[in-house]
Amino acid sequence: MNFMKNLTKSILALTLLLLISCNKNECNNNNPIFDNALPESAPYIAELAKVLQHEGNATQFYFDKLEDNDSVRLLYVDVIGDSLCAKAMLTVRKQDDKLDGIIKANGKGYSGAGLQDLKFDIVQDSAATVLIYESVGKIVD
Repeated sequence: MNFMKNLTKSILALTLLLLISCNKNECNNNNPIFDNALPESAPYIAELAKVLQHEGNATQFYFDKLEDNDSVRLLYVDVIGDSLCAKAMLTVRKQDDKLDGIIKANGKGYSGAGLQDLKFDIVQDSAATVLIYESVGKIVD
């Protein structure tokens, strides 16, 4: 009887631990642009670039999905920071071994994976703002 009781407690504790470890931080947003505009729109991307330049290392990134559109590979990322809850669309222009697993699986099974030490460039001109993927330190699935 003790064995079953201990086994049940162990399974419950393990399940709780897995649920806690898989959850992203709660998202709270204070910027109406991220609530009202589409992530693909020019105002949304420009505002996100501005916020990311100021937020710096206080921002966390989580994989959402991967898309290939007309020879352009796009990495969609959930962006969470202090009073920030947004989606970023990063253009992947170069091969990166750290993304190989995500690319081979077409993103399947990686949703919500943490992207630690994500690096990207913000390229702005009068016509558009583009976020260019550079590298990721570690993918935590």
